[in-house]
Amino acid sequence: MFVQLKPYRPQRDPDATHALKTSGFRPPAPSSWPFSPPNPSWIPSPPPPAVNPFQQQIQPFQQQFHPFQQQVHPFQQQAHPFEPRQPTLHPFEQKAAFMDLPAPHSAELHFSAADAHFLTPYMQSRAQRPPTRPHITLTYATSLDAGLALAPGRPTALSGPQAQAMTHFLRARHDGLLIGVGTALADDPGLNCRLACEPHLRRHNSVRPIVVDPNLRWAWERAKVVRLAAVGEGLAPWIVVGEGKVPGGEARARLEEIGGRYVVVERRRGRAFGGSQEGLAWENIFLALGREGLGSVMVEGGAKVINALLRPECASLVDTVIITIAPVWLGDGAVKASPEQQVARDGRHMSAGMLLEVSWHSLGQDAVLCGRLDSSLSVG
Repeated sequence: MFVQLKPYRPQRDPDATHALKTSGFRPPAPSSWPFSPPNPSWIPSPPPPAVNPFQQQIQPFQQQFHPFQQQVHPFQQQAHPFEPRQPTLHPFEQKAAFMDLPAPHSAELHFSAADAHFLTPYMQSRAQRPPTRPHITLTYATSLDAGLALAPGRPTALSGPQAQAMTHFLRARHDGLLIGVGTALADDPGLNCRLACEPHLRRHNSVRPIVVDPNLRWAWERAKVVRLAAVGEGLAPWIVVGEGKVPGGEARARLEEIGGRYVVVERRRGRAFGGSQEGLAWENIFLALGREGLGSVMVEGGAKVINALLRPECASLVDTVIITIAPVWLGDGAVKASPEQQVARDGRHMSAGMLLEVSWHSLGQDAVLCGRLDSSLSVG
């Protein structure tokens, strides 16, 4: 007789299983098991959820159209009317090497005409100024110990928000904004006007950046001022160079394509830009800018430019001086705004310069000093 044996299967106690499930017992985490995980087959699994037969019929139809929905989703984002759009880029910006860098963004500043009432008398040129030379305003921020920066080549923010807004208000009132090549290399400034547009002011991007670079040391292609001009937040720079230094061919064409140009100035022996023995005289620089159609130029630095224009021999070239004084000391080793002391023929030491028609004003924590250089001061 043949007897078929069945495997032994212990019977589960329904009461014990219910007690275990309601007791809150959970098996330990697999990482704490000292042996292979137990077989959880003794725990009854929940029944599968009931599926509507109609859903089973339309589910394959939804799976077919799901990839198509993923394809059109980016298009829907681009076509949405409330989505931000990227600005249209200048054709030159798309071809130049500086396009690898992100375009900077300029936040707008606010400075009303009522706040600038004390600046109005200093925006008028001197009566003896030649009509061919633009009105020159020398302005900079300094510490209590005449410091411009903590160290050479290290940009240092000194003025507060209100004084910064005043600086951009002055930029909006000038045709050109001039700096030396040292500042362009060290700070990479934007040289634009971020003042919020007001009816009595020009457009925010109307001030012309000017970089005095007699020997073509500045690589302008990747500069911030050029990237701002490419996205419509400023103008392309004018580069002041000496005779015989104007590049030709492709380099000059690239600068002129974005609206910039090279301004050629004849060289003069003696004390000139940067204190070199054979450089560009400031009188010739300003006359060349006047011939280019600029009626006013604001000079912002750096230290060599400021100290050169504060000397007595340049006092007749500067119409207005506006200095923002911050309540801080930079200490020894800082870059100073301090022209060379004058020595008379008999050996007597004299002051390097003096301001006339002086007025003081408070802007937040800063003090603003306005005046005119004494052009009668000379070494005797």
